[in-house]
Amino acid sequence: MARTVLQGRVALVLGIDTALGRAAAQQLSRAGCRVVLAGRDDMRLDSIADQIAKKGGEPAIQSLSEVPSDWYDSILDARDTVGHLHFVLNAMAFDHEEGEAIEDSCKRAQQADGYAAELLFEHGPTKVLTLWPEEIAVPPPIRPDAWHGYLVLGPRQRMDTPAPAELDKSGVYHLRASGVADSAVFLFQLPPSARPGRVYLTGIQTPDRKGEA
Repeated sequence: MARTVLQGRVALVLGIDTALGRAAAQQLSRAGCRVVLAGRDDMRLDSIADQIAKKGGEPAIQSLSEVPSDWYDSILDARDTVGHLHFVLNAMAFDHEEGEAIEDSCKRAQQADGYAAELLFEHGPTKVLTLWPEEIAVPPPIRPDAWHGYLVLGPRQRMDTPAPAELDKSGVYHLRASGVADSAVFLFQLPPSARPGRVYLTGIQTPDRKGEA
């Protein structure tokens, strides 16, 4: 495994119930992080933990209640279990049941961000990155004095080959990468002075192949 600036760091991944959360957890582990997996589905938690362990990782598991007000204590337990959390990746905005309004899952994600900020930012450098759907207005970072950014994902995007990030005149990153997980790893490696509030993934629409031979 190639050594990166993430080597030996600890990352809490919220929303392991989503494919995005699982992919990010696997990629963070490959980059050298110890990952703490947090989600509401215990079977999925065990499954992804086994997959990461088979590839040499040492994941920890934190089960989350169905009641959001309990998540403060869950994040506190996760922090106390591993000693310190350096990174938090929150994929909860994409964790919604069929028929549930995406706004509801976004509210849960914001609530979890708030708990993470309250528990972690006062105890050393911690970065929080929230995966966010493009169709919902991007809220401001939870704390202006801390590293909290949004990785904004458009619908039906297929990520193409990696390319350097571009910073536009308004200070917003436009990042092209081979996948969401790779983008998260890239952002976590940025120095504090380069903390973006929003990052938009510029993707290529998946072609409609109906009628093709």
